[in-house]
Amino acid sequence: MKSVCTSGELQAHGFSRWVVDFQQADIMNLPFPDETFTGAMIINCFEWTERPLAALEEVRRVLKANAYVCVGILGPTAAPRVNSYRRLYDEAVICNTMMPWEFERLATENGFTVVDGEGVYKREIDNSIIRHLPTELKQAVSFMWLFMLQKR
Repeated sequence: MKSVCTSGELQAHGFSRWVVDFQQADIMNLPFPDETFTGAMIINCFEWTERPLAALEEVRRVLKANAYVCVGILGPTAAPRVNSYRRLYDEAVICNTMMPWEFERLATENGFTVVDGEGVYKREIDNSIIRHLPTELKQAVSFMWLFMLQKR
């Protein structure tokens, strides 16, 4: 199993003791040949790139035909979004503010099919109300939205 961590944090927390090959890499320039993987998981990464489409294209490059990728995108209520506030003052920020519904459209317009999706919500959210909402509203109150995508 190959694992790529863009921050190096997994190794620092001792996860390298598992039977997994951890490697730090840049999602904009993955160190793998074309069509290497049958599956991938990418959590809270695309929101921190200056060019999300280029990052998605790079992921698509290393996935085999019909491969699956689970992607987590921060929802509007996620605290890390505070990192993008200063953009309102024309300051450079590290979060591109991409919302789950924007990522979904980007993915479907660029070679992926959405197989499924699931929200991760803060404790205050009443699940009995959420289940009756359309997907876009569920995404709007999520802490994070998980997408299961398949490469076309």
